[in-house]
Amino acid sequence: MLAFLILILPSFACLFCSVQSFLFSRRTSTFVIFQILLLATGVFCLADSLYAAPAINPHALGVANIVKIVAASCLIPLAWMYLRKLKSDSRFASWQYLWLAIPVYLLATGAILHGLSGSKAIASFLDELNNNGTGVVSKYKGEAEYLYYVFTSVVFRVIVTIEAFGAVGYLVWYLIKEKLSPGDLLRFASKGAKCSPLELQLFNFILPIIIVFVKVILQNGAPRDHLWLNITLAIIITLCILNISFTSLFGAIDKISLNNMRFIVFYNHNKQNKSAILEYSMNEILDHADENSLERLHRKLDERNPKKATDSAADTGESATAGRLFATMAGTWDDENLLARFQKLVGKDKLFLKPSLSITEVAEQLHTNKTYVSKLVNNTYNIGFPELLNALRIDYAEQYILSHRGAKQAEIAEACGFLSASSFNNIFKKVKGIPPRMWIESLTDKNHKTD
Repeated sequence: MLAFLILILPSFACLFCSVQSFLFSRRTSTFVIFQILLLATGVFCLADSLYAAPAINPHALGVANIVKIVAASCLIPLAWMYLRKLKSDSRFASWQYLWLAIPVYLLATGAILHGLSGSKAIASFLDELNNNGTGVVSKYKGEAEYLYYVFTSVVFRVIVTIEAFGAVGYLVWYLIKEKLSPGDLLRFASKGAKCSPLELQLFNFILPIIIVFVKVILQNGAPRDHLWLNITLAIIITLCILNISFTSLFGAIDKISLNNMRFIVFYNHNKQNKSAILEYSMNEILDHADENSLERLHRKLDERNPKKATDSAADTGESATAGRLFATMAGTWDDENLLARFQKLVGKDKLFLKPSLSITEVAEQLHTNKTYVSKLVNNTYNIGFPELLNALRIDYAEQYILSHRGAKQAEIAEACGFLSASSFNNIFKKVKGIPPRMWIESLTDKNHKTD
């Protein structure tokens, strides 16, 4: 009984982490996909552990087996979707949901063969398989139970093997591409260096993927046949789940250190409500800070912008931290300075080519808020921020087309910051009055006339 309780620890960990995620990070962009990942993990671990349950009903094993293979086939694709969402807040394309065909196929095949064989026959077959190993399978050749084993065990293991190797390959490729190494993790843990949540999660996911591979592919028989191995793996999986879940609470920020992890409540936000939550956090700090903390804040504000802080204090006679804080912040919102930095960031540095760019992200990089950026754009260009982005992208697209005459619309859209070819086509037509195809044809006609 104690062994069974240890084996279901990962499922309890998933439940605990799901509640924790709801309390601390339900506003973050990765919340929904991470909740689904926790659900699939918890269901897989629970179904897998039922094989070791004392006096388990044999008929329940048939259901548990199907649930296990469906959940297991979802784990790696869901982990990939979570990491992708962590990297970019853009929506998933339709083709990125095609992997759902795998669990649907396994569920349908398993359920059909289960129905054809009968619940009693499948229960008897699974009980014999778990007690005597895969050697008993040969005597069922030509029967429905044999097909059930092929599709729910052999085919399933092939699918998970492909997923696991693909996932490890992708993780290794990304780590090499971004020049990440275990040394970065060591510096994060021992020297207070900062890492992005994505970098941490990439390292965090490697071990669980290997464990899933070990449990699903390399292990024959029921958990009770490898009890100590499964107890060890259950404890390791539990620790991995807790670690991944805790790191997921910080998906809203670019870089994080161990010190940041002590203050998780300040990172429960997304791009839309970040300003309001940070303002609330600052007010809470100002209300609860002691005199020593306020004095240190005074000095830091003076170091960052001594002239503005001094002038503000002299003009208003205020010595309160809030007054000095907003005086310093106002120094970063000077219109001329802000416009020059905005033009450099968005125009010269070509930030407009980022597909998921938002005014909130621009404001964060300018160390101001989106209200000031929005007013600046409206007052300077007499258009809104989205219209300005579209104008810049279409202008860039014209130049790209001229230098890449054979490029297809999908390639042009990707190169110019559009989420899809259809989005590029619609916006181009809206800005230029004609579709890009007709615009390209008009260029060709002009060239012929010139010749």
